[in-house]
Amino acid sequence: MTSTEMAQVAPSLPDKMTYAKALAESGLLPAQYRKQPANVLYALEYGATIGIGTMAAITGVHVIDGKPTASAGLISALVRRAGHRLRQRIERDQQGNPVGVCEITRADDPEYTYRSEWTLQRAVTAGLVEIRSGKPFARDKNGRALPWEKYPEAMLKARATTECARDACEEVLFGLHYTPEELGAEVAEDGTVIITDARPQPAPPPPAPDAPVGKDLLAVLAGQFTALGVTDRAEGLMTIALLTGHKVTSSKELTTSQAQQLIDVLDPLTQAEDPVNALDQALRQAMAATEADSADVIEGQIVSEENHDNAA
Repeated sequence: MTSTEMAQVAPSLPDKMTYAKALAESGLLPAQYRKQPANVLYALEYGATIGIGTMAAITGVHVIDGKPTASAGLISALVRRAGHRLRQRIERDQQGNPVGVCEITRADDPEYTYRSEWTLQRAVTAGLVEIRSGKPFARDKNGRALPWEKYPEAMLKARATTECARDACEEVLFGLHYTPEELGAEVAEDGTVIITDARPQPAPPPPAPDAPVGKDLLAVLAGQFTALGVTDRAEGLMTIALLTGHKVTSSKELTTSQAQQLIDVLDPLTQAEDPVNALDQALRQAMAATEADSADVIEGQIVSEENHDNAA
């Protein structure tokens, strides 16, 4: 048997299993594959199905809640490899807001172009992001910015791409109908998965505006105060009083609407290049406008959580 003929012989299942076990020992693999040879074998087999190498499958295909997903880049590559023309870009509406656009023209039907558009309003309607102070806002339970807040244009293009590909040429996707972000994973701007075991969580019903503040909003406030360098409880209570007009001895005394008001005020400050200085300027302006004296603020405990005993 020649070397060429040997190269064309498909590896046996035992050979694949041995390879998967060896590769799973690598510390450079994504978390869902390390010490998981069965997962590596799955990627190997799935990669063979769609015609990509094992490493490309490991880095590009992620199983979220039992469903295989792929980055928008891999989906685009599969569409183009099949001979279809794909174009994606960001356009602007009349108000200057970004619009993710994807157009696909099939090789066997060049007279028709499939088109998909994703706007921030569609993302808001889908519960992916909110608009606060004219900017996208999406945070996890710890108050950290999520991809829809950090990379809104990239997310719009990714959603438009997967939607258009499903409509135009589903046969080339081999079950890769969604990006990881669509099924709840956290991704970077280029679609690289950061967290692969995320699950989309149903949004809880919003509490009544005047109901006592809940743990979720307190957690957001804790994250904001930390980002703004507020670690002294008196300083935190002064911040609450000056920026919202509510004098409390503890942030737990805030109502839901009052806490949300404070979050909305602090959010643009946390996004500033120098959050600490931005807060200082905001407090100075508030003191000048209201002639408030920080000594009038009642001392007490601010946001209190397991990880923020001494933080606001």
